[in-house]
Amino acid sequence: MSRGIATPRPYMELLTVTAASVRAEDTVLENRTPDAVKVRRQRRDALGALGWRLRYSDPRSARQPERTFYGSYADAVRELADFERTATAATVAPTVRLKAITLQEWAIEWLRMRRWKHAPSGAFAGERRPHSTFAKERSIVEAYLLPGLGPQTKLRAITLRGLREWIGGLTLLDDRGVRGDQPMAPSSKTTVANVVKLFFRDATRELGLSPNPAAGLPTTWGTDTSDRRILVPNLGRVEELACALDEAWPLPGWAEGLYGPNGEGRGDIVRLLAFSGMRWEESAAMPSGLVHRADKLMTVRYTATESGGKRVWVDGTKTGAGERHIVIVPQLHDVIDRLDAVRARGLELEAERAGRREVRGGRSPVAPPTGSWSLLVSGERGGFVSYGQWRKQLAKARAASGVDLTAHELRHVAASILYAALGADWSTIKEQMGHKSAQETERIYVHVFRGDRARVARMLGAKIEELRQDGTESPSPHQW
Repeated sequence: MSRGIATPRPYMELLTVTAASVRAEDTVLENRTPDAVKVRRQRRDALGALGWRLRYSDPRSARQPERTFYGSYADAVRELADFERTATAATVAPTVRLKAITLQEWAIEWLRMRRWKHAPSGAFAGERRPHSTFAKERSIVEAYLLPGLGPQTKLRAITLRGLREWIGGLTLLDDRGVRGDQPMAPSSKTTVANVVKLFFRDATRELGLSPNPAAGLPTTWGTDTSDRRILVPNLGRVEELACALDEAWPLPGWAEGLYGPNGEGRGDIVRLLAFSGMRWEESAAMPSGLVHRADKLMTVRYTATESGGKRVWVDGTKTGAGERHIVIVPQLHDVIDRLDAVRARGLELEAERAGRREVRGGRSPVAPPTGSWSLLVSGERGGFVSYGQWRKQLAKARAASGVDLTAHELRHVAASILYAALGADWSTIKEQMGHKSAQETERIYVHVFRGDRARVARMLGAKIEELRQDGTESPSPHQW
């Protein structure tokens, strides 16, 4: 039986709203700008029903089963009572299943469950997990976990030692999907291990698997995972990568006259990520209209992910931090101007292109919801820049320059610059980087500065211009 009396708890969320839309029941956390207020408010579904967390304590399993429900408080009380009664009656059943269930059987069930971030319930239609997240987990299970451990292996036969040996010995797949001899990168092994932890954590919760064989898996694999994340940013090297991308990925012919004075072109994407701290998914969905030149701010409101060739547009950010405003540093002024000039030239030529398509009977390119040629970083046909194309061209630039930085590591460069300028002001760094809390920002980046912080601060200085090295200075930015 439950310990004490379980009651529904409000299912809350953090929102940034206008001052005029603050409700009496809202908990006001802070004023972000004179017109924007951050509030804590109870979630509602598409029909306006209130969200509730239903949780009770089960002393026999030492667990706290939980689910989400949308409706009135009275309905939530009844739903919680039914949930507790049904779950308590089924406490012993998973143990029987556990004796016979195989990895393949649990994988099918687990993937069906993981497809939902919040499963449908009553009038609530449910909320699916982002396609890119689910696709990554499914591919790891299907391409690595099942073939590596054996689909017919009993779930309860898996041991921590077996998981460590299997993940440690992982090799890459070739173009035909056949296992090769090249060892998998430590960072990729870490990704596999994280999915495996979720896989067995849920088996422990849903099936009563005990002990959890994945609980003791290392958080990092190999020696280069943490080393790659510990960045003392040399902006001269960042500029080398950007210049290599300028060469490897030239602008389309119709934008030939829009290069910068030093040949800057597609390399401006590298500069944008390194000086703004945006995620790739955010930069790929940044409308030009959300670049506020007068205020020197960019508003991050949308995300565009891509997995398996499928584009997913999200009206929201990757984390629960919500919409945020990124400060535009002076070194980004010319970068943004050049990117926007390419976008504007494409928009100018679009009417002519549309006429030719109509004559040929061709299809119009897929445009984001904000409109064709609306994105600051626009593709050559006015839509999104292909993630596959970006990765391919960045790989060429990395090979040509010898600067082995990924898009995500360019984001770490931005975080390092912020730390050099602000010190351990995690709250301000959180706003620029788009984390949910200052504690999360500190947890992610504190290892970056674990060494001699004073020495790192002296190296970086207070301004980006002071970090320029080896004659890589760009022309002084004009004033907007």
